[in-house]
Amino acid sequence: MSPAGLAVLGSPGYFHPNALGVQTSRLTCRCCDPYERICFFSHIIPGCCFLAGTILILARALHESKTLAGFLGCAACTHIISAVTHVWPDSMHLEKVDHVGIVALVTGTPITALLAVKNGQIPEGFMVVGGIMFAAAFLPRALRVIGFASGIAVSVFLHPEMLTWLLAVEMSLYVLGAIAFLRNAGQTRWPGFADHHFLHYFVTIACILHIIYIRRAMEASSRHIAPSPSAR
Repeated sequence: MSPAGLAVLGSPGYFHPNALGVQTSRLTCRCCDPYERICFFSHIIPGCCFLAGTILILARALHESKTLAGFLGCAACTHIISAVTHVWPDSMHLEKVDHVGIVALVTGTPITALLAVKNGQIPEGFMVVGGIMFAAAFLPRALRVIGFASGIAVSVFLHPEMLTWLLAVEMSLYVLGAIAFLRNAGQTRWPGFADHHFLHYFVTIACILHIIYIRRAMEASSRHIAPSPSAR
């Protein structure tokens, strides 16, 4: 069992399925682990919602931009992969896939912000920043966080026009999530209050804020490029 799972074995209210002598599978044992169960549901539910939004937009059932569909796809990828990883938390292969899934969100956030602000145009040099952030996924934990944070900071520095109070709040939530990820403490707290649980909450809230950001930026961009009545 993972260290997080071991930490909750002695916590109040923990019930192991084998206490009744029932034979359970590896999958079932992880789902009955309170720590991993919260990690799973806190990301699989919003992940499925993000995926549904992506499908509805691409199917034109929702009249939203492809930029928003792209971000929803990135958010769905990150959340669903994260949820599956918490079903088998001891799998090193899934952990690596989870790191790549995080890159989808970390790179998707500034890319879709630029697409929304610049009406679908992405500066060529920005792809280099995206490549560096992708490479950071394969670095050790601390360096990985530094690489992700640096990539987003450089993106905002090179394109300050995309910075609003809403994006600033998003970035603050990501920073808080990164701190919780690095601390990774509190497994014996009340269910739902461990550092890793807060990481999940912060990421999901930041994604919801970015959806609002994209819609507002797209509306502002459309008003900016719309011809004036005198020019028609």
